[in-house]
Amino acid sequence: MVIDIAIDVRQPKGDVDDDLSKVLCYDKIHQGVKRLLSENHINLVETLAERVCNFVLEHPMASAVTVSVEKPAAITAADGVGVRLRREKQ
Repeated sequence: MVIDIAIDVRQPKGDVDDDLSKVLCYDKIHQGVKRLLSENHINLVETLAERVCNFVLEHPMASAVTVSVEKPAAITAADGVGVRLRREKQ
């Protein structure tokens, strides 16, 4: 499975000053997605993509997210199958 996440991030207030606590930490996103994958089996790539979108949008700096989930070996006659979702905060 291949998961690609593109996040629209709000500009931090003030200078970032190379301080990780002032930005959206991609390692925390990675760890959160790993946690989602370990919680229980998810049958549909659509369900996984939706859960990842919801998780990312919980971060206060995330204003929108696009999540692609691909299963490269799902169908032998294709290179892969998958879904791409985009969600925005209201």
